Amino acid sequence: TTVLNEMSDPVFVLDRMETVLRLNRAAEATFDISDREGVGQSLETALGVDRDALLGNESVELETADGLRQFEAAHSSIVENSGAVRGKTVVLRDVTRRQTRRQRLQGLSRVLRHNLRNDMSVIQAQAELISDGGVDDPAESASKIYEKSEELISISERAREAQRILASGTEGQGKADVEAVVTSVQEDM
Repeated sequence: TTVLNEMSDPVFVLDRMETVLRLNRAAEATFDISDREGVGQSLETALGVDRDALLGNESVELETADGLRQFEAAHSSIVENSGAVRGKTVVLRDVTRRQTRRQRLQGLSRVLRHNLRNDMSVIQAQAELISDGGVDDPAESASKIYEKSEELISISERAREAQRILASGTEGQGKADVEAVVTSVQEDM
């Protein structure tokens, strides 16, 4: 139990029927549910989400004490020495910030591609006018090409800085020692 309560991620210990046997302090605080309220319920009931959605490969949105958050679940079987499965542990990792950063980076990428296409179209049009001799003042067109290329360089530098800032937002997320949790739970059972 001590190992469970030291973990910063919410952890649920389930029996073979996937009924909650125990939850750690992080689960209680995150989902505003006491041990007394959670124990004896199915995980679906305790969290208000479909089991398959929760234990699938995608993140799932759950209601927490702080509002809606995105979680990924990792689960491990609790196995007796005989090989019989006694239950499982479910560890939930809050991935809300990571997904928000990913969405911001995707938005930044779309804007940059749009700006790049527009500015390159201006550069191509001006270069074509110069090439075809269809411009009265080639120096003016060359100046427009130069200005647009300077804008592109500036956008590129700002994009690199924005990407660096967004990427550095990753938290030093610790890894859960699932084996230690399973061993601790087995000892308690």
